[in-house]
Amino acid sequence: MRFVGLLALLACSCGRADGESVGGDLTCVVDVSLVRSLGWVERDASDEEALLATVALTRRRIDAYDLGLEVSGDVAARKLSLGPTQFLGFETRSLLMLELESIGRVEVYPVARPEDLGGGERLQEERAKLDDWRALHPTASLEAFNALRTRDNGPDRRLLWAKDKKSEDLVPLLLADRPSRSFGAAHFDSVQEWWDSGGNRNAMRLDPRDELEDEFERFSEALGDRSVAVLFEGSALLAETADQVWGGGFVLEEIDPAEVSRVRRAAQGPGPLRN
Repeated sequence: MRFVGLLALLACSCGRADGESVGGDLTCVVDVSLVRSLGWVERDASDEEALLATVALTRRRIDAYDLGLEVSGDVAARKLSLGPTQFLGFETRSLLMLELESIGRVEVYPVARPEDLGGGERLQEERAKLDDWRALHPTASLEAFNALRTRDNGPDRRLLWAKDKKSEDLVPLLLADRPSRSFGAAHFDSVQEWWDSGGNRNAMRLDPRDELEDEFERFSEALGDRSVAVLFEGSALLAETADQVWGGGFVLEEIDPAEVSRVRRAAQGPGPLRN
C-alpha cells in the first residue's frame, strides 16, 4: 500500500512538464500573486521578481540536503524546475514533490539549537549576521535575507529565520538535512483541535497521510524534545511541547483553537507552487 501511495504522489503531485519523463526534472507552476500576498516580495513587485524570489527561497530549502540539485525558473512560463533528479531514487523524488507543494502553505520545523551548527557561538554569530543585514536593509523583508545563499552572506545552509506570531521575536528554524525529515501541508492527512496533557482542548494534532507513516516516524524521531515551529502565513507558531504521538498523530500543545483553524485553512488551501 505504501508503494502504491507513493506512486500516486509521483503521478499526481507537483507535476511534470508536458511530455516529461518520470525521470526528468520536477516542475511546478508559480502563483506569483500568492507569492506577493505571502510577503516574499513587495506588493508591487513584477512577475519576474516574484518568480526569482520563489526560486531563491526554494533553493535554500533544497540546498540543505546537499544532493547536488539546482532550482531554476522560467519567467515567461512562470514555472520552477528542480533537477537533475533522474539519478535519485523513486521515493526521494516523491518526497521532494511533497516538499515543493508544502512551501508557502504550512511547514513544520524544529527550532535550531547551537549544537546543530557545531556548538560554540555559531548560532549567536548567525543572529549577528542577520542583525547586520537588517541594519543595512531596514525596509527589506525577512524573506529577502532567507533567500540569500550562505556564500552570499546569507544564513547557514541549515537555517531559516522566522518571526514568532506571538512575541514577534526572530526564531532560527532548522532545515531538514534529507527529504525524509521534511514535514508540511502536503504530508498531512488532517489538522485537528486536540487535548493537551492537562485535558484542555488547547492543542493541535497533525496526522500524516497513511503512505507517509514511515517518513513521519523519522521526522518525529529527529525532533526529540525540541521546540517546534509551524510556519504559515509568513510567520511561525511556536509549540514548546511536541513529544506526544497518539494513534499515529503528532500533538503540539499550547496552541489556541483559533490558530488551529488558521493552520487547517492554510494546509488545505493552494500554495505558490502547484501543478
